[in-house]
Amino acid sequence: MSLSRPVEHLAFPSFLQNHTPVRPGMELADPRVFNRFLREAALVSRGLVVADSDLNNNVVFHNAAQHDEGLFWSAIRSGFIRRAARSDDAGNVLAQREVAEGLKKSSRWRFDLIPASYPADLDAAIANAETEVPPLTWTPQGVNHMFSARLLALLRIAAADPSRDSAQRGTIAAISGWVSEQLNAGARFGAADIESRLRPPPDSAEYPAWKALWPLVLEAQTGNIPLVFGGRLSVTGVPEASDRMLPAGPESSLEERAVQAHIYAGDYSARGIALEVRRIPSGLPDLRPRLERLDQLSLERVEELREAAEPDEVLTALFHARGSSAAMAATADALRDAFAGFLVRLASAGDVLTRRAVRAELCETQIVAIVNSLDRVVEYAMMHSFPSLFRGPQVVGCDFTSLIDEVGIQRARELLGGDIAFYWYYKRPDDFRVIELASDAVGVG
Repeated sequence: MSLSRPVEHLAFPSFLQNHTPVRPGMELADPRVFNRFLREAALVSRGLVVADSDLNNNVVFHNAAQHDEGLFWSAIRSGFIRRAARSDDAGNVLAQREVAEGLKKSSRWRFDLIPASYPADLDAAIANAETEVPPLTWTPQGVNHMFSARLLALLRIAAADPSRDSAQRGTIAAISGWVSEQLNAGARFGAADIESRLRPPPDSAEYPAWKALWPLVLEAQTGNIPLVFGGRLSVTGVPEASDRMLPAGPESSLEERAVQAHIYAGDYSARGIALEVRRIPSGLPDLRPRLERLDQLSLERVEELREAAEPDEVLTALFHARGSSAAMAATADALRDAFAGFLVRLASAGDVLTRRAVRAELCETQIVAIVNSLDRVVEYAMMHSFPSLFRGPQVVGCDFTSLIDEVGIQRARELLGGDIAFYWYYKRPDDFRVIELASDAVGVG
């Protein structure tokens, strides 16, 4: 089946990045769970974008690739999983084997975790799909600039934290100094290079400080590739991934970005910003997924059902709603109508949705940032949640982990419904400099 897969209808799952720290409860490494995830994703998007290095390195894909009857290889061959592939200085797109060889030079022990024939198998499976739909491409120079700028800003935020002890401050200085030296030399580097050159032995006195700071390096590493596409590629994640993805959509105003930066930095209360959770009665049809039926379908059949439900309107509406807090608020009614129509058509197209025997009282959830000043009160929509179809799709205007931390995990389960491990959210980050705004927000560098 040949399908149109416009970038605006794709999603970059941040939690499939190899360096993303995860909370207990993420079980995507189980191929059965991963297969269900792919089917759910195929109902609400036209494809997933995965970075070439993550496709090579993530154990989720290693496990899924061992099962020929699974959906992983179908997703690769059909183009549903689409590479975000790096190109070299001459503009040549690197094969998965070449990406793996690059990792071998910077981190041999991580390279040794990749199954021996796996990159070559990927290249063979990808070849046919990419003749019809080429990969999304990025350059190491652009991503390296974003990674280093984010990391230095995050380290400045950490340096301003009074709870950091002297050993951690020394590690902050060591990492910052090394990164600055590489930038001055024009070198390209990533988290693996920092780890291989600066990580102390596990039995050393310096190791606890390193262990405390290493998550900041990983945080700076994740999420940079979508930024290359200037807000055209939506990022999706789940709260359990704990992946504080960047806020600020491509149409966000300067005022909105400042609010998001204070939320990111954690000092928003001191700046007169309050977060308020609101419940809104919803007119969406009360449909629930029949997971036992969905689990039986091939990926091709799931995509056929999605296309039969005419998803263009809702996918386009979702994309525009993620552009900014203002867009999220302005398009909520149109998005609700488009989503309702899509659900009704999907229920009619196949046996994957069913109405509840007793209609539940459906509510949408909003999280609003309220900014009080001397002459006015301004509200910014930080999140809008629709209570149907796998508790999603959701639209978020700032990093969801901060919002979950604000309301508490138990309160989040009550507000957002049941098990939120597979609760999707989306955003369209386009500007890594919001992290630098966050470092300014805490009064440093």
